[in-house]
Amino acid sequence: MIKSLQKLQKDSYITIHKNGRQNYYEFNPYKTFEGFSDKFIHNKDLTLNEKGYLTALQRYMRTDDGETGKVSFTNKEISNKLNISEREIYNLDKSLQNKNYLTIVDNKMKDLETGCSTKTKVFNLNDYGQEIVFILKAHHDKINEHEDRLTKLEKESEEKNKLIQALLAENHKLKELHPTELTL
Repeated sequence: MIKSLQKLQKDSYITIHKNGRQNYYEFNPYKTFEGFSDKFIHNKDLTLNEKGYLTALQRYMRTDDGETGKVSFTNKEISNKLNISEREIYNLDKSLQNKNYLTIVDNKMKDLETGCSTKTKVFNLNDYGQEIVFILKAHHDKINEHEDRLTKLEKESEEKNKLIQALLAENHKLKELHPTELTL
């Protein structure tokens, strides 16, 4: 537990405040944790190791459609990022493929170092219960985008209303100076 808290502190997810012998933990509002659905957490078809792998790998997935998660890293790159062996990644991938949670697709591009063809891992989020998390995240992002646009439009409208009021006041002054010449 202590090592986990220290790692969270080191990675700036939390700040630990000490008050005598008690610790108080404050989450960094600018860092977020990945979300996981109940369907995924309680999926009895996935082993604990498979869930751990999917959980750790999720942060690197591209989820453009909300139904699939795509990873184009090599097993070596994933091994370095997740700190698990390439052999274990291979075994987990095979198991997930057998359960139809993962499809590995050959790309047309070649690896610049090795010259070997690259592969993309396509995870079926819907099948193992994670699609809702990405759909909700996409909706949340859209809502934030719309709120930003609405705020901008409200400011523009307010500025235009001020301009209209200033023009009406100027028009009123001109009418007072030249009552017969100007009419609206």
